[in-house]
Amino acid sequence: MFLGGSIGVFYIAFSAVAVQYVGVLEFTLLSVGGMLIGSLLLDVFVPTQGTHVSPYLIAGIFLTY
Repeated sequence: MFLGGSIGVFYIAFSAVAVQYVGVLEFTLLSVGGMLIGSLLLDVFVPTQGTHVSPYLIAGIFLTY
């Protein structure tokens, strides 16, 4: 139940360190891209009822990334 807050603390600490090396823009692009790829992998390997991985979804992720 309280796992999200603990993970958030580590994410913020990691972000503060990583931004010093790669910069804010690159870190943001990699972070958002990683979330999009992660959500696509979840949709492919652990789909919920009514989830369809279409070419439009994949094209949208690649256009965003």
